[in-house]
Amino acid sequence: MSAARSKQEDARDGIPSQRQYKVGEIIKKALVETLERVEIRDPALSGASITISQVEIGPDLKLARVFIMPLGGHNQEKVLEGLERATTFLRKNVAERVALKYTPRLIFKVDNAFDSSQHIDRLFKSPNYRINQQSISGKLRDK
Repeated sequence: MSAARSKQEDARDGIPSQRQYKVGEIIKKALVETLERVEIRDPALSGASITISQVEIGPDLKLARVFIMPLGGHNQEKVLEGLERATTFLRKNVAERVALKYTPRLIFKVDNAFDSSQHIDRLFKSPNYRINQQSISGKLRDK
């Protein structure tokens, strides 16, 4: 078996290629510019400040999962519905800004990474964690 792995093997592993990362960042930039500069007429999006945390591109570059979080985490479902209604408009604007053979289909999802990191942070700061950590480190010292 050769030392070099084929693109198909990497795609099967679920590991994004450098090209997927690069295209994701380019699409993220185009979406941010569109949301900043172009007024979207959807009432759910008017005045909403949206953070795009990540864009994941499929191996064939035809699907983009856009992870978003409204400012302060308020009205997540409402903003998500507004973005889904504006998907065609946003895709058209991305196509104008980015030179790709195919403009990927956009799927918007709420990014829960912020909530997860806050939850983990609270767990580390909890008194139960400190007690367990002290008892574990005490047992290690005794040995």
